[in-house]
Amino acid sequence: GSGPAIFVAQGQVTLRHIDVTGHEYGISVARGARVSIDGFSSKNAQQAAISVLESSGAIQNAKIDNAGAMGAIALLASTVSIDRVQINQSAALGLFVRHGSVDVHDLTVDGVRGEAGPNGESSQGDAIHIRDAKARIDVLIVKNADGSGLFAGAGANVQLGRLDMDAPKHGAMVAERSSTISAKNVTITSPRGPALVAIDGGTISV
Repeated sequence: GSGPAIFVAQGQVTLRHIDVTGHEYGISVARGARVSIDGFSSKNAQQAAISVLESSGAIQNAKIDNAGAMGAIALLASTVSIDRVQINQSAALGLFVRHGSVDVHDLTVDGVRGEAGPNGESSQGDAIHIRDAKARIDVLIVKNADGSGLFAGAGANVQLGRLDMDAPKHGAMVAERSSTISAKNVTITSPRGPALVAIDGGTISV
């Protein structure tokens, strides 16, 4: 169907064991809402499987396959925690974060295709794309990203615990425009380009 399968605005919702196929968005959350998602499956979302705008919440035990051009999960000016989430074969972006903050406990991204991203970003195919936001990531596993594994731009701040990355094309970790990435335990296998990229005032500490 068109539009979101589930839409929440200025309210509070708890969702458990939800399966969605198709739709522009699997779940769309906006305007000060709060959502708790525990057990979610999405296939073939046209834009994003989960979109959160100016809201807050928690996402856990989710599996997202073949999401569209807005990324599997898109967080805009929101505060969200993510745990035990698997993203497979996403178009353009896996997790997209702009403004706000995200706390990631356990996230796996397997396959991101280099297609047009939201707002015309040039770095398509990124597994994780963070702009002007704060992120704390405990465990991140990335395979086969057509872009970078972890991209931080526009002053983003990323604190990373464990990173296991296989075959990123345009940098396992990229920091630009005064962004910082601090990582403790990093394993990068078979990169198809430079492993670390710091440009335009970006800083990476490993």
